[in-house]
Formats: sequence, C-alpha cells, structure tokens
Amino acid sequence: VCGNGKFKYHEISVVDPEINMYGHADQILDFSRFDCSVFGTGKKVDILFDPEKLPKTPIVNDMKTINSNQFEPKFRANAKGLPKFEHKIQLTIYIHILGLQGGSLIYENKDNSDLKIFYIPRDENLWNKIKEQADLMNAMVVDKKLPPPRPVKKTDYECKDCDFKSICHVSNIW
Repeated sequence: VCGNGKFKYHEISVVDPEINMYGHADQILDFSRFDCSVFGTGKKVDILFDPEKLPKTPIVNDMKTINSNQFEPKFRANAKGLPKFEHKIQLTIYIHILGLQGGSLIYENKDNSDLKIFYIPRDENLWNKIKEQADLMNAMVVDKKLPPPRPVKKTDYECKDCDFKSICHVSNIW
C-alpha cells in the first residue's frame, strides 16, 4: 500500500483436500532461535516480556482488526473478552492442518492499535467435530443437498467468497 517495493506480504496456504478445506494463515511464528542477549539493559531495546513464556514450538498466528465499538466492550479490563468462536474454529483448522501444537489470535483495535492476544492450544475434540461437519457438508454437495443457509440474503457478506454459493444460490431454499 505504501509503495515500498522492499515489503512483500505472503500468506501461508493451508490446505486439506481430504476434507475440502483451505485458507490462508497470516503467520507462522517460531521463537526457537530467539536470542534475548541482543536485547536488555545497555542495548537498543529493553525486553518488556518474559522470554521463558515464548512458545517452544512453532505456532500459527491469525490477526483480526476491529474498531473501538467492538474492541472496547469486548476486551476492556473487566470484560470476559473471549475470542469469537468462528475465529477459534478457523485457527483450530490451521493448527491441525499445519501439524502444530497451538496458535494465537491477535485482535487489533484499528482506531488506536490496542491489542488483545489469545493463545489457542491444539484441541483434538474440536478438530474431530470440525472434520465431522466438513464430511457432512461435503456429502451434501455430492448429493446436491445443503442445509438452510444462515445468511438472510444472497448478497450477505458470508456468501461473498463461499465455495458453495454456486450450488446454494440456485437451490429451492432461497
């Protein structure tokens, strides 16, 4: 966006053809070679976190931006502030397809750059439910059946990039 040719944005493709799922992860973070000796007192940057708390194995990271109207009530100090369920599902899919032990969701308030970070560990039970749902939906496509859509109309945001819209939009459920 800034026009600087030295920056390239590369998303990591996450694909599982067996369950017909794919997406693009924002980052894979690996702190295994993190050297805290280049930071600290007398250096250019002080460490404001505990390096021992960094993950020991690579994690997938997904970033979400939201405005103050959503960020403040959800993540202020006295709010429960859990990540959105659909974001947890997305990250769980990435974690399992990439064979990782966990990942993080980073919510950024796009009005002031405040952050809220959640670590999501690998969850075999949730992954099994996701695969079961994917198998059911894939079978419905083969059999030319689909569950009723959640969106109210075909122009809803959820339909924009959905792989099922060519089948769904011509079905009788609309």
